[in-house]
Order: sequence, then C-alpha cells, then structure tokens
Amino acid sequence: MTKTSKIALAALVPVMLLAACSDFLKGPGISNNPNQPTSATPDQLWVGVEVAVMAQYENYPLMLFMTWAQGIAGSNRQWQTYGAYTAGTTAGTANGAWDQTYGPGGLRDLRQIRSTIPATDSGWAGEAQVLEALYMGTAADIWGSVPYSDALTPQPTYDTQATVYSHVQSLLDSAIINLSATNAGTLPIADFFYTNDAPSWKHLAYTLKARFLMHTAKTPGDTTYSNAILTSVISAATLGIQSSAGDFKPLHNNQPGQQNLFYSFQFSRAGDVEPAATHINLVKQAGEAGLLPTYYVPGVGASGSYFGAAAGSNVDPVAGISNQDSISTFEVTTDPSAEWPFASYAENQMLLAEAQYRTGATGAAITTLNNYRATVGASALAPTTWHILEDILREKFVHSFFNMEPWNDYVRTCYPNTPQPIGVNPTANYVPARLPVADDEQSSNPNVPAQPAGNPPNPNFTYPASLAKRTTIDGTTACIGQQTSP
Repeated sequence: MTKTSKIALAALVPVMLLAACSDFLKGPGISNNPNQPTSATPDQLWVGVEVAVMAQYENYPLMLFMTWAQGIAGSNRQWQTYGAYTAGTTAGTANGAWDQTYGPGGLRDLRQIRSTIPATDSGWAGEAQVLEALYMGTAADIWGSVPYSDALTPQPTYDTQATVYSHVQSLLDSAIINLSATNAGTLPIADFFYTNDAPSWKHLAYTLKARFLMHTAKTPGDTTYSNAILTSVISAATLGIQSSAGDFKPLHNNQPGQQNLFYSFQFSRAGDVEPAATHINLVKQAGEAGLLPTYYVPGVGASGSYFGAAAGSNVDPVAGISNQDSISTFEVTTDPSAEWPFASYAENQMLLAEAQYRTGATGAAITTLNNYRATVGASALAPTTWHILEDILREKFVHSFFNMEPWNDYVRTCYPNTPQPIGVNPTANYVPARLPVADDEQSSNPNVPAQPAGNPPNPNFTYPASLAKRTTIDGTTACIGQQTSP
C-alpha cells in the first residue's frame, strides 16, 4: 500500500540530487555517495514535504475515511471488509499515516525547515506552519489524543484532542501573521500548490481554521453547538478560499510517478473499490448531474448511465445491477492527471453556510448556499427547516470527492444517513469514529493511551465525549450508523 507514496516521491529525487552530482569529480564528490545524502537543504526538504502531503491525502489509509463515509465503495478483497467495518482494520493499518505525519515529509521536516531558514523568511515560515496545521489537525481528527507539545522526542506524551486543536488554531494565527508580512524574505524555489502566492496561502489558513473550529463546535449531546465557536467559523470562512481557482489541490500530470495516486491504486488493485451509489445519487439529487463526468465514466451495460455500488458490495442498491453490467468506473482510470482538492472553495462556503444556519441566520445560510450553487451552474434551492442543513451538507458532500471531510461531517451530524453496508458485522455495526494508534507507536512508547483489547474492528472506534454519538439525525429520524456504537 505504501509503494504508491514512494513512486510519487521518487519522481522528484533526480531533481533534488542534480546539483550534488554536478561536481562529482572534485572534493567531497569523490568520497561521498550521492545516493546516501547525510543532509538536505530547506528547499530539498520542502519539495519532499509538498509531495508527501499529496501522497498522505490521496492514498491509503486515509482512503478508508472516504469508504466509511460512502464516498467510494469497498467492494472486493479486504476493501469489501473495510467498507463493511467487518475486519482488517487493525493498529497496523495506521502505521503509514502515523509515520507520514511525524516522520520524513511530515512534522519532522517541517520543523527542520523552520529552524533552518532565517527568521526574516516569514513567507516560507507561514507556508510551513499551514502545512503543519493541516497535518496535526488531521491527526487530531483521526486519532483523538496525539503527541504534539513534545512530539519528535523519543517517547512523547499525548496531548488531548482539544489541546491539539487549540495549538493548531494558534499555529494558523501565527501563519496568517507571517503571510501578511510586507517583506516575505526568501521563498522556497518550488511551491507546487500556490507558487508562493501569500494571499492564497492565507485564504487556505482561514479555511483550515474554519474546518477545525467546526470539528470542535459540537458539545456532548445530539444537537448542541457553541455559538461562540460558530461565530469564529463565520469570521474565518469569510476570509477563507475565495473561489475554486484557490482550491488547495495536488499537482498531477500523465507522466509516470507524477500521476494521481488513486490512478496507481486502480491500476494495481482494480475492482477493490467502486464508485459509491451514495455519492452518485446525492449528486443527482442535488440537481448537479453535470458534475458526474468529472468523477465517473458511465457504465457500459444497457443503461449506459451513472450507477454506483452499495458499501461492501459491487451491486447498485436500487437498480440491482453489478459491475458486470453497468456500474460506472472512476474517471481517473482514463485520466491519471485528475486533481481533487484537499481543501476547497466549496468546503469553505458550506462551512460558512452551516455556521450561519446553526446561529439562526437561516436567510444568510440559504443565500450562501445558492450563491455557491450559482458558481457551478446549479439552480437555486428554497429549503425549509431541517432541509436547509441537509442541503448544505449535501452540497459539501458532492463537491468533496475523495476527501475525508464527509467522514468528519458524518461523525458530527450523521449525514448522509445511509443504510448499513452489505455484510456488516452485527457486533460492531457502526461507522468507525477513529483509527487505532499505530502498532509501532504502541510497541515503542509507554505513553500511548490504553488501547482496548478485542477483535477487529478495533474497539477504539468509539465516539469520544467531545463527539458524543447521535441517536437521531434531525430529532426524530434514527441515525443508522451510530445507534449501536459504544
């Protein structure tokens, strides 16, 4: 599973080593092996970090969250069991994401960059702080308590999830200050995301503030949200990503080693995952069928239309057709240069609309929703009561393909309230709310919080107090995927 990450990184190794090889007949070049470098410049580290970010958010195991939110459907081999929560997701599953978060290309290299560049290089420092906030905020999302205050020490202690989120907000505030400096100083030679455009990085920082604030806005119970935090979400989202042109997304093309990593997955693991009926049907329900060709190729059966599979299956839950008939395929299988944002204008606007709705500004929420829909050529909606929130969350879901935010939304809201997967484990038939801590971390650090014993799915997949499980989605309708969770 980790091979795809290495493929993407390998494509840039010759570029990073080119300068070191130019003087190979003189001085250290005679005795030093250029294939075993002992140090790296900040620019070399930065290239590795940016490519690692692309790999982390477009690869296994973060793909699991898209499966659990039914943005894609696990349909074969171990992905069928992942999709049905029945087996295969153990502490070892988390090793790759854990190592990427803290190791090469992650927190370690970001900290080294910031400690190496001059203090006057505020622009570069700000960009690095934004990426650190993305890594660590996501770590809090998927593991809860994680090392942060003394991370990178041999046996770090664990900060609570709330503490990590607080540190992330402070880090983003510092990044915004740095990115606002009149003189940014020296900037990295290569910025694959925004070509060192400080305003774009600032907008991303504000969108991430809004994202992680929303993850903390819900207090224990079914429906209670903090108005103070929601007001902060509104303030941040107002300054967040301003258009789809500012989306934070990877850089891909058709060259081997620079392709979408999901394309590589499809090439090596064809049939393991299928387009999800949930995503396709919600796109249709939203009246945005024109979006479907962006993600899918029509099926080749009699209908020749767009159909998806149920979770844990390769059969459409309504039409009953299978992938041998006319289940769609992923568009990326024919276009390896496809790029899907990790944070987007769509997400930013729906965070704004949700916060407006939850603070009672329903008219403003509908306006924000419909203004965004107008930018993608969709007609205006006139939702009422609960359906305002439902339409906002649906809009975010359909425009967040291959993104883990729909899973975060499900944990908070139980949307979309989808049927349980086919073949679901009757003893643990709830949507997982965490990854277990990586097993290599468990074996080497005595400070790891106690991990419950048991068979997969790991009992650590429980809803913490800060995100108490929902019994209903709207006060009356049962939340299917959280009813039986601990």
